[in-house]
Amino acid sequence: MNNYEITNSEVQTQETAGTFTRKEMYAMVASANESLLPERQIDPVYVSLVAERTYDATHGLKLAARNFAIRKAVTNHIDLMSKGMAASAGEHYDLLPIQHPLSTAATELSVEEIRDARAEWIAADTRIDENVRPLVASAYKQEGGTIERVHADMRLMALTAAGRLSSEVVAYLNPIVASAEIAPFTDSELSYWQARSEALELLNRQNALTASAGVSVDPNGLVARMVHRGETSENILSVLNGNPVFRESLSLLEKDMEDADPITRAAQTQFSALYASISALPNASAPVDLKAIAASAVKKYDDEDKTFARVIEAGASSAYVLSLLEDNPQWAADFQTWMDSSEEEDMSVFASAYWAVADLDYADTSFQSYDKVFPLSK
Repeated sequence: MNNYEITNSEVQTQETAGTFTRKEMYAMVASANESLLPERQIDPVYVSLVAERTYDATHGLKLAARNFAIRKAVTNHIDLMSKGMAASAGEHYDLLPIQHPLSTAATELSVEEIRDARAEWIAADTRIDENVRPLVASAYKQEGGTIERVHADMRLMALTAAGRLSSEVVAYLNPIVASAEIAPFTDSELSYWQARSEALELLNRQNALTASAGVSVDPNGLVARMVHRGETSENILSVLNGNPVFRESLSLLEKDMEDADPITRAAQTQFSALYASISALPNASAPVDLKAIAASAVKKYDDEDKTFARVIEAGASSAYVLSLLEDNPQWAADFQTWMDSSEEEDMSVFASAYWAVADLDYADTSFQSYDKVFPLSK
């Protein structure tokens, strides 16, 4: 390693005053790391290499100019490593860690692994609220251009448009969302996603109300998935009508609650709001293509010939596609991880793929058998 330190002496001459040393560089890195989350911690090795390059590039300059150039390069790189998202000329992108979105460093990681790492880096910005951070990470773990990524980006945009993100977070997310080349939200699109979000919230409240009794209007999460992906209210209500808890709750709407106890009246009010919200859901601008969703969701596990995608497009049943996936080593490993994991472990890619395939024939009664594979909490 080149010695870009001119002196380490405690007593400096006028000529060497202001010399940039490794000690100062390490102190700058340590100071920056104090305010960074684990996903963005800076390795001083990368910063040291920037200093080395600048030291070599400034050969022949006067001492003061050389020190100034090295200190500036290190400062800029620390800022870039910790929070820089905008590309500019002259930056050492090959010296950025692979999880940084602008990194051009060589790596043996797969595309999926790189995308996951960079999603965690993006979400680790301290200006993003803890409650929003998992959503941001989940959004950028999806491959660009997929239905899942578009939906995730729209959720972020809906939160922004609804004023549920702070101005600091909005300023940070806007350039990232814009990079996905998604058109700005129209009023109709905003109304569409706000209506869907409201229905999901009311569905969660309804399930929480009946949880103590061990029953639910959506025990396997199918209805929630239908709401999120844009199914019509008619399809959603047809599934709900097959649930005895939902049918029993429907009878509440026909009763006169004037003499009923407060708890029963509150239950009627809450269920009435859920029923009205689902009944009034606006339709998606285009019909929901369950085959396209499933084919996109299993892309991680597909082979070069896109066998799973072709089978799905041909109209194979959920059971048949799942039987094929069971022979895929990566799928089998992820399945086992899911079964053994705590609820906090992020298996969103696998879960999305599993349910997208299972939902291919959700209207068939055989779908119910798939709900027994995982605990209902998952």
